[in-house]
Amino acid sequence: MVRDNVISFEQNLGGVRRRVSDTRAQELLASCRVHLKDTLPRLMQELFEHVDDELYQLADKSASDVLQTRYFDAMRELRKLREPIEQGFLRNQLDRYDAFWQQPVAADEAKPVAGNDELSLVDDEELEENLAVNGMVSKAENRYHRELFALNMRFAQMVGLTDLPVRQNPVGPFNLAEGFRAAMHQWSGDLGVRLVVFKLFDRYVMGYIGGLYDDLNDVLVDGGVLPKIVQRVRRNPVAPSVQRARQESPDAVSHAAGGDMASHPGDEVSQEQVLGMLGQLLSMRRDHGAANLYSGRLPGGGDAAHLRHLPAVGSSELIDALNYLQQDFSVEAPVSRAEVRQLQTEMLYNLGRQLDMGSNDAPSKRLNQVDQDVIDVIGM
Repeated sequence: MVRDNVISFEQNLGGVRRRVSDTRAQELLASCRVHLKDTLPRLMQELFEHVDDELYQLADKSASDVLQTRYFDAMRELRKLREPIEQGFLRNQLDRYDAFWQQPVAADEAKPVAGNDELSLVDDEELEENLAVNGMVSKAENRYHRELFALNMRFAQMVGLTDLPVRQNPVGPFNLAEGFRAAMHQWSGDLGVRLVVFKLFDRYVMGYIGGLYDDLNDVLVDGGVLPKIVQRVRRNPVAPSVQRARQESPDAVSHAAGGDMASHPGDEVSQEQVLGMLGQLLSMRRDHGAANLYSGRLPGGGDAAHLRHLPAVGSSELIDALNYLQQDFSVEAPVSRAEVRQLQTEMLYNLGRQLDMGSNDAPSKRLNQVDQDVIDVIGM
């Protein structure tokens, strides 16, 4: 019985010239497909774990009973449809992936994507949805442009195309967003709630899809497909659900700093102990009159009396901002101290703006001491 995750290259591919041997190509495509099949359900799990919380918070803050009921109804409906939506999305993406290798589309044959001028031909609700999807796609394409450039080049190389437009990439942001929209057609919910779900898809799926692109590029590089294309030194963040799955896997490898701590359970130091020790060191530094390392340079950083009346930034809000900041900044090569200081200044400025903390002259929010310690530890 032939494995269903191996794509045959024996059929006619419209005259395109193959540049990777069939046997090796099948192995690489099967390996990439496994990554796709393993990662996408984890990202969808990440999404639906936050849908309930988000809708509950919106219901709790609702100004009317009608709006509150709408959010609670959406919660119940989405719980029932979660599995069909997840399965429909995964099936859609695997079908797109398989179809691409069976009949790749050359750049000059690719159908143009509808632009904003054409959106006027649809009704208002579809227009709103189109704008939301186009926005998340454009943002992801911009955020992962390096990874997508490398992946597009490698996919094109494997099927003999001279170029592969990013929106023809079967695992690119456009096809992911369209696949999710197709899966969401199973639910005819209120437009406002649908847009909330699309926003969460942007945050928890698109926000972590860069990790999948890193993995796919690694597979192809190891397989000898354009290995000289420069890889990013810094990898994209991986979703917590994907991290948990890797840790639970029997093949997962523990890379503990300073030795193989995983092989000596009695000698392990917990994360809480490490953070506690770092907190003590920072506290000792403050006791000796030293200003905060990095957090003190933010508008609401430090412990000045004039800041204590300001509302505190929530810890979850800070973590989200740091996560987005990590995705938007990357260091491509070793840099000088002056460049490091410039990058730190720019990152602190963007963090303050992300948290809406105002300016140094007119701060609008403050950081509690624990969150200042978090920033200072990261700065180290």
